[in-house]
Amino acid sequence: MSSIREPKSLLDRITDTNQERNIYVHPSPLARDIFWQRLELLAAGLKQQIAGDEKAIDLGGGSGAFLRGLCALFAQVEVIDLDPQDAVRLADHYGIQNCRIHRGDISAWKPEAPVDVVVATDVLEHFAFLDVPIRIIKSYLKPDGLLAISVPTENWLYLLGRIIVRKTKPADHFHAGEDVLRRLAHDGFQIVWKSHAPRYAGVGIPLFRLAILRKSA
Repeated sequence: MSSIREPKSLLDRITDTNQERNIYVHPSPLARDIFWQRLELLAAGLKQQIAGDEKAIDLGGGSGAFLRGLCALFAQVEVIDLDPQDAVRLADHYGIQNCRIHRGDISAWKPEAPVDVVVATDVLEHFAFLDVPIRIIKSYLKPDGLLAISVPTENWLYLLGRIIVRKTKPADHFHAGEDVLRRLAHDGFQIVWKSHAPRYAGVGIPLFRLAILRKSA
């Protein structure tokens, strides 16, 4: 789903390129490709699991990078982020009508009703104690709702990648992908789709663990 990718020139012009989260404008084409592939692969996985009339919440989606892709997949998308201004700018630029963007902390915000899907890309690894976001996510979801995640593997390849793109490990990266998946399984989530990102020549490179999990009813 290459249409998910936003032009670098657009992001440079209307988003805050100084944000750590905005690696989508990184000078390295390889770094940008890896991060866009995460969203493309996750969108393809979601497309296999949904009918198209569902409602979704994008946790921490303030960069707006996944906004257009999610709004094409779902009937309604809500974005919650401490700083959602980039998402607001992209929604305005494209005239996206089926999204609502909220500024705030997930611990102090609730949707009007439980939704079908929660999307959390680059979110769960930032919580020192996973019981907090997992409890919130479960409260957001319908009994058989889906959770879609992307989490860094933090393996030696990932550490090498950081060196190549000159990024240091953020102080608030507390968990690797497999640790998050084990904890979600412990809390009753079952994997229905999984992958690694990126993929080159048909082979998954384990820099990021992608998964879609179903909440137990």
